Amino acid sequence: MALSEKSIIPAADLQSFTEYLGGCKRIVTLLRAGILAASGLPTFCGVGGLWRSYNATSPITLEAFNKTPSLI
Repeated sequence: MALSEKSIIPAADLQSFTEYLGGCKRIVTLLRAGILAASGLPTFCGVGGLWRSYNATSPITLEAFNKTPSLI
């Protein structure tokens, strides 16, 4: 069975979207932690995650942003 047959997205819509993406020069994807964990990438808040080594409230200030903008 093909992927489009298993999908909840109608095959015609999937094909149209695939063609549209084929013409794009840049694509941005926003992913949540669930997809990261499932792929084996470390999450931000999970065990060993980036935010386990920071106080969660400290980076939300303007001073923290000015000090380490790449972290924020």
